[in-house]
Amino acid sequence: MLKLILGCAGSGKTETIQQMVAQRVSSGGTCVLIVPEQNSFETERRMLGLLGAKNAGKAVVYSFRRLSEFVYRQYGRPRGSVLSEGGRQILMSLALEEVSEQLSFYREYRSTEELIDMLLSFEKELKQCGVTAEEFLSMAQQPKEEILRTKMQDIGKILLAFEALTTRSYLDPLDDLTRIVPILERHRPFAGAVVYVDGFKDFTLQELHVLRQILQQADEATVTFCTDHLHETGEDDVFAPACRAAAGLMRLAREDGVKTASPVILESGKRFRYPELAFLERNLFRPFPLQWKDKPEHVCCYSGSSRYDEALFVAQEIRRLVMEEGFRYRDFAVIGRDLTPYRGVLDAVLSQHEVAYFLDDPHVIDAE
Repeated sequence: MLKLILGCAGSGKTETIQQMVAQRVSSGGTCVLIVPEQNSFETERRMLGLLGAKNAGKAVVYSFRRLSEFVYRQYGRPRGSVLSEGGRQILMSLALEEVSEQLSFYREYRSTEELIDMLLSFEKELKQCGVTAEEFLSMAQQPKEEILRTKMQDIGKILLAFEALTTRSYLDPLDDLTRIVPILERHRPFAGAVVYVDGFKDFTLQELHVLRQILQQADEATVTFCTDHLHETGEDDVFAPACRAAAGLMRLAREDGVKTASPVILESGKRFRYPELAFLERNLFRPFPLQWKDKPEHVCCYSGSSRYDEALFVAQEIRRLVMEEGFRYRDFAVIGRDLTPYRGVLDAVLSQHEVAYFLDDPHVIDAE
């Protein structure tokens, strides 16, 4: 049985899933959660808080990478040395040298680091989409434009040589999800399981093949998507990737005879109470602007005398909305074109007013 839970930001999708897992474990069951790699630690911490140390092990948390490691531990890993990122760079450089005399467009660029990085990135994308170097090379004959055709043929020859070098002696981690699909099909480790999949915006073809095996084997699989509908309204729809992913998953379920329950749509967060913001979010990616025709009653413009004054207004308004109108701190986002001038100001003012916040402040890796 495939179940879909739909909800926009602020609807509590993740909290709903975690509560469902906690209830299932409390009633004596076991569950599997599949989440993005960056969410795995936080999900485990949250499940430990909900279930306690005694029962936390009954809710197994996997990312797709962890899932492949689990399958290898259970049923054996193929022989060969695991290819590292440095090894990938070296082998791609060797592949370039090996076919250099066969290249037309990229012959003069073959020794550049930028070309190697581009090829490795493109090769990763092809693997995620389930396209082999041989298949890409055959597609290179199709474009009518000579320059595009020549580029594709050169790239296909390089990737074919790279594939030959890697498969000869190494195991590429990018192939792990592809390799575990026949293992899952043969051993059926998810037979009778209850599986929850949460936190993904979309799925690669490799991930869909793994999910297909899970749908075929599990008693129940629940998948969340960040959208409030399942009908695709065009590429300018902010929820278009989620709608495509949901449609693809339901199509696989129908092809395999897996029952699909009616989607559960969670109530939107408080921010959708205001029509101006809903209008903005619906039309965020439109190629041309649409004008809001009504009076914007829920938009406020404030001109501060200083950066401190601006930060003070933001902190006080957030605090007021939380204390008087029932909002939660996670319902807010403070966005600026450049927050660098506000470092040491905004965070200090938010702390003074006891506003819980997370500051997304990336640093260059080679910065002092």
